[in-house]
Amino acid sequence: MQNPSPTSGAEEYARLFPGQAIPDWALSKMHLFEYNKFTLKAGGIRTVPLTRIVGTTHPRYGGKVRWLDMLNAKKKSNFRAGNWPAFLNANTSTLDLICIAGTEDYYINAEGNHRVSALKLAGKESITCNVDVAYPIQTHS
Repeated sequence: MQNPSPTSGAEEYARLFPGQAIPDWALSKMHLFEYNKFTLKAGGIRTVPLTRIVGTTHPRYGGKVRWLDMLNAKKKSNFRAGNWPAFLNANTSTLDLICIAGTEDYYINAEGNHRVSALKLAGKESITCNVDVAYPIQTHS
């Protein structure tokens, strides 16, 4: 017996959010944060609007994967109907974000890409978690 073909991100979205249109931003790729261009400093706990999270440090996702496609990933079992209410109210304090100094752009630092993507798609407004601040490395010509 063959395994059923995997569903697409759009199919998963339709299952989770019946009758709702996919938001335009969900069709864009996650931006990639490049560590070698920044110096990181501890920033502390912040409440961050999910609309301000623009990307990830994860090289398999950043610049390659659309936000929507994170629903069709290895962890999509987290998004089963029975898990969904608890998932949407889960504690996010273990997540780490990076904010580029002088901007309101945040990036998922290592873990939590699927969780943050699903929370953004679900329309959750914000998460409270640890945020480090990235300062551009000054190059001298």
